[in-house]
This record gives sequence, C-alpha cells and structure tokens, in this order.
Amino acid sequence: MKNTVRCWEFFKCKETECPVHKSQEPWCWLVSGTHCRNEIQGTFLEKAEICLGCEPFRANVDPASLEQTVKVVHKQFLEFRRMVEERDRELEGISMEMALGLSEVFEALRQISAGDPEVRIPEASELELIAKLKNMVNLTAMNLGGIVNLSHEFAIGLAEHFDVLHRVSKGNLNARVSGISQVELLEYLKNVTNETIESVSREIADRKTAEGALRESERDYRTIIEKMVDIYYRADLEGNLMSVSPSAVKLLGYDSTDEPTGRSLAKDFYYRPDDREIFLKNLKKHGELTSYEIILRKKDGTPVVGETSSHFVYDNSGKPIAVEGIFRDITERKRAEETLQQHREHLEELVKERTVELTKANELLQQEISDSMRKGEALRLSEERYRALFMNNPIETIIVDLEGKVTGFNKAKEEGAKEKPNDRLPKLGDRMYKDYAGKHRINMHKELMDCLRIGKPKDFPELQYDNRFLNINLSPFSDGAIITSIDITERKRAEEALRASEEKYSGLVENSLTGIYIDQDRKVVFANKRFAEIYRYSNEELLVMESWKLVHPQDRALTDSIRTKRLEGESAPSEYEARGLTKDGETLWITRRNTRIEYQGAPAILGNIADITERKRAEEALRDRTEQLNAQARSLEEVNTALKVLLKQREEDKGDLEEKVLSNVKELVLPYVAMLHNTRLDTRQAGYVNIIESSLDDIVSPFLGKLSSKYLGLTPREIQIADLIKHGKTSKEIAELLNVSTRAVEFHRENLRLKLGLKNRSANLRSHLLGFQK
Repeated sequence: MKNTVRCWEFFKCKETECPVHKSQEPWCWLVSGTHCRNEIQGTFLEKAEICLGCEPFRANVDPASLEQTVKVVHKQFLEFRRMVEERDRELEGISMEMALGLSEVFEALRQISAGDPEVRIPEASELELIAKLKNMVNLTAMNLGGIVNLSHEFAIGLAEHFDVLHRVSKGNLNARVSGISQVELLEYLKNVTNETIESVSREIADRKTAEGALRESERDYRTIIEKMVDIYYRADLEGNLMSVSPSAVKLLGYDSTDEPTGRSLAKDFYYRPDDREIFLKNLKKHGELTSYEIILRKKDGTPVVGETSSHFVYDNSGKPIAVEGIFRDITERKRAEETLQQHREHLEELVKERTVELTKANELLQQEISDSMRKGEALRLSEERYRALFMNNPIETIIVDLEGKVTGFNKAKEEGAKEKPNDRLPKLGDRMYKDYAGKHRINMHKELMDCLRIGKPKDFPELQYDNRFLNINLSPFSDGAIITSIDITERKRAEEALRASEEKYSGLVENSLTGIYIDQDRKVVFANKRFAEIYRYSNEELLVMESWKLVHPQDRALTDSIRTKRLEGESAPSEYEARGLTKDGETLWITRRNTRIEYQGAPAILGNIADITERKRAEEALRDRTEQLNAQARSLEEVNTALKVLLKQREEDKGDLEEKVLSNVKELVLPYVAMLHNTRLDTRQAGYVNIIESSLDDIVSPFLGKLSSKYLGLTPREIQIADLIKHGKTSKEIAELLNVSTRAVEFHRENLRLKLGLKNRSANLRSHLLGFQK
C-alpha cells in the first residue's frame, strides 16, 4: 500500500489554522484556502502551477486522487462557465431593463407633451442611467417652464447620448459622450452614460477573456485527440481480449469491462471474423498499423465502423506477447461534428437576424428621437416603433397583466408554435402557467405571481419543459410582466456532447501508457504525465524547455534531420530509436513515433515515446554472453581436436593389443588344448577342456568388436541377443534369460535380419553371425 505524505510534516509547517492541517487530508491540492508559501491560496485551478511541482503532490498522487482531481477541475470549469453565463444573462437583463425603462420614459414624455404636467413614473430601476432618466422626466413634469427654455440644449444632448448608445450597440465600445453642457442633468447623464459604457466594456472584455481561455483549452486537447482514438484495448497472441477501456464497453453495449474480457476478438467482436486474419497479416507485415479501418460488432449484433492504430507488445527478450491499440468510432464523431456545425450555423444566423432587426430598430429609434425634437408627434411614433420592435423580436415573448393573464404575444411566439407540433398559441385571458404552458418541472405560476408581487425580475437559465430545455426570463413592470423564452435544447445537448468528449479524450491522453508530447519551434509545448516521468522533469519544467536538450548529444543530428524532413513533408521513418537525457544526466534509450500536425495555427510534431532502456541493456548483456560462449566454444573445439587425436591413438593401441592377445592364444595356448583332446580324458576332464576351449574362443574371437564397429546401427539389446543366438539359444531360452517376452525377442531377431541384410533371404541368422568369427 502506498505511503501518504503530509504536506505540513514534509515542509515542517506550523500553520495550524490551515484547512488542510485541520482536516488531516493528504490530498492538500484539492483543499481551498490553504496557508502555503506564506500566502492564502484559492482553488486547485488557481494554485495548480505551484501544486503540480510540489513533492507531496508527486508522492501522494495515485489513480484515486487523480480521479478526484479531475472531478474537482471539472466542477471548477463548470463554475467558471456558470459565471460567464451569469454575466451574459446580466447583459441581457440590462438590455431588457433599458428597453422597458425607455418605454416608460417616452410614454411619460408623450403625456407631458399632450399637456399633462401631473404625470409621474416610478424611479426605481436596476440601471442607474434609467433611474436618472425617470428622475429627469419627473423633474421635467415639475418644472415644465424650465424644460421648455432648455429644450433645445436638452434635445442636442439627448441626440448625442443616443448617438453614442447607437454606436455602442453596434460594437463600438470606444464611443463616449463628450462636450460640456450648461444643464447639470445632461452633464450628470453624460458621466453616468460614460461610466456605464466603461462597465459594459470591462464585462465584455472579461467574458471574451474567459471564453478565449475555454476555447484555448478546448483547442489544445482537440489538437491532440484528433490524432488519437477513443478506445484502448489489449489482446493476447491467440486473439483473446485481455483488457479494454470503459469507453469501449459503452460503445459495444456491455455492462462492465469484465463481460467482454477473455472473449475472442474474431468470434465475438469482428463483424466479419475473417477480417481478423487479414488484420494480423498486415500487422505482421508492417510492424504497426495506423488508421486501419475495421468493422466491429456490438453485443446486440449491430455493426460499428471505425479505425484502429495497433502494434505488438514485446517482452524484455524482444518476443511479441500481445497486441494493443486504440479504436475510434468514425460515425459518432462525424455526426457530432455535423450536429455542432448545424447548431453553430443556426446560432450565427439567429444572431445575424437579431442584429439586423436591432440595427433597423435602432436606426428608426434614432430618427424618431431626432424628429421628436422638431414635432410633438415623435412620442406617438416612438410607441408604435417599440410595438414593432416587440412584435419583430426573434425571442418568443408573452405579456401578462398583474393577475398573470395573457394580454399579448409577438410573432416569434406564433412562428415557434407552428414549428413545434405539440405546442400551441396562448389565448388572450389564459392564466399563464395554469391554462397555458403548465408542463414545467417546477410551479412556474407561483414563481410568476411572486415576481409580480415583489416587482423584481427572475431568470431561469435551464428550465425543463417536457423533453426540451428553455431559458425563461420574467421581467415585471407597472401593468404586468414580460415573459421571454429561448429554446436552448440543441445548445445544451451540443455543450454536453462537447464536454463529455473533452473529458474522455483528455483523460485518455493523460493516462496513456506511453509518453505523448507536442514539439513546436524546437520547444515542448505540451507533455503528458508519462512523458514527464520518463525524463524525470516536472510538467512545468518541460513546458519552458527546448526539446533538443532531451536528446543525447550524439543523436541530436539524427533526430533534427528526421524532424526537419517530417515538417517539410519529405519521407521520414515513422518509428526510430534514439538516446535521450534525463534531468539528472542519465542516458535513456527511447523509441519514437512522430507525425506532423497543425497546432494553434502552426506546424508542429506530435510524438509518442516509450522507454526501451531495459530492453537495450538486456540486448547488450545478451551480446556479451554470446561473445563469451563463442570464446568457450572455440576453446572446446581445440580440446575436442586434441581428444580426437588421443582416441585415435587409443584405438590403434587397442588393435595392437588385440592382435598380440590373439597371436599368443592361438600360438601358445590353443595347441596345448588340442593336445589335451588327443589324450585319454574321462568324461569330466573332457568337459573341462571343452569349457576352456569355448572360453578361449570367446576371448580371442573378434565377433563382438567387429559386429559393433561394422554395424553401428545395432542397439545394446540387439548385440546381446545376437551373441545368445550365436551360442545356439532358442527364442524361448533367450526370453527366459533376459526376462522379456518371446514376442520381443522375435521382434529383435527381425530387426537383426533387416540390419544385416538378410531380410527376405533364406540364410540362417546363426550361421551368418558365426561367420563374423572367421
């Protein structure tokens, strides 16, 4: 079990008020508000640069903590996205508040121009600019004579203000109200307007920065995962699945990774089993396969078209022991891309349409303001224009009275009801969220009535309605409320798909068994955890390092040549070996697989490396051992030559000895035995003489030596049986003497006839054997 390291013990920290010190939590990087490095630190994303290079982090990191870290990072990214969306909603709320406030202002001005100086409007507003405008209108009603005298200067000031607001609405955030007015209200309005524009500009800049960071993160991971696949697998050489990633289990329709493990790839996973043999032939021929298209079969039998990149896995001796690779479902990716593209095009078109409508409405409004300074009918025309703006607004909008009953809706609502088969238009007088649109997951009627009672707007960014998701805003005014509804179902699905894809592919890259990196402009701009472990650097150290420093000096020319050829599109080896240098100067042997990619708009090298140092050491040891054995073999060969000479001399000495023994027995002993036969011997003595003669024959007979040397194919048992046959023993007698079956003796007799060339001949075996004595 892995020992944990406590950061306060490791650093001898005495900050007992630190949250991680109180919780005794070893995963200190996941605790917010830590008292570390003489400062109070925030969330993991805010202190990641410090924590990733910290010794307790490297000591405590394990699969469980990594999973928890990914969850925390995911949660903080979601919180970051939520903040961006809240800012978007605040801007939308400001626009709606401004539209409603201006509507009240111009209605009051119309009444004033009609001769009603008693008109008053509520001055409360979320926007300080609108509140000041309302206050100005009330003051105008109270001081009608003064407003008439200052109407010309006021008209010019308002024209400048609305001209600035018009330019701001078109995206010119540098527009400001200038000049000095004698009217204190216009001067104050100028300051408020300029401050509001500054605030909106800062909000938009912050939002763009946040969105840019999110897009940058997405592009970084997307650049890598475009060259990689979704599913990891490993199979033995017999074609049985050894392990598989959870994404493959989900794709193929199994309940867990245990269910497909151990099954045959050809039989249970290939849609056409014969394709497995074709795949293996290509893999053996090329050593590895990249983007090789295959068709797999789900658990329910349906096909899945994809592409795989696979290679053999070798043991320390270089012998293949398994096949591993990654698989990508092409269909799902293309569908997701098409869906996302359609959604993006739809959103862009909506934005363009809304921009055109708002631009036209703004131009009309500007014209109305200019005309209103010249004639009293401008206020009436303004009301008509605002009604047109409301009716032509691309966002579905419904107006209700103070009792929550529908009093009107715009054209976007009519068109939306036509496009949705299960939707209908409300009737005038319907109680909103009671008689109409009552299928929300929460009590929206209560929310609407609370909004009308309190007088504050409410926003529901993701409200489920049947199988759709809506962004609903309730904005109360003096006579009721305006309800806007935007269908965000497609956007939400696309965001969920994009988020899931990013999490899946980033996890695959970070948990890869091989080192993955991106080299751009001779610098490491991306590296996964395994790459840092191989070279023994931290990820932060690698990302500021020039890539050539990781290569052994003697191999830098080779790697630089291959890198240049690949970037220029020339032919270069897809895999090669080169030495590398670790942080402490140790030499490593690395096998590299590289490809050219486009990263952040510029060419780069996407690399995949594996540490083969141990294999190289084993090969070197094997070569040394082979040289030692070769030297020993040469030495033994010399000894063997000397032994052959000695054996030849021994055979010659043995022949001389046999000739001397044979000569002495025949010349000195056998003549006397023959003389004994001619004497008068009794039966007993004659038997002894016969025994002596027989024994001497055995001694001097060259039978056994000649038989074994001439016919080396005879076994010891065959020579033994041949000797007994020579002495006249029957098969039964031989079987009893040797304690074997008669059938076995007959078998050996047949083998003797075959080896002595007597097969299918009528010659007597005993006579032939006796012939060897002569």
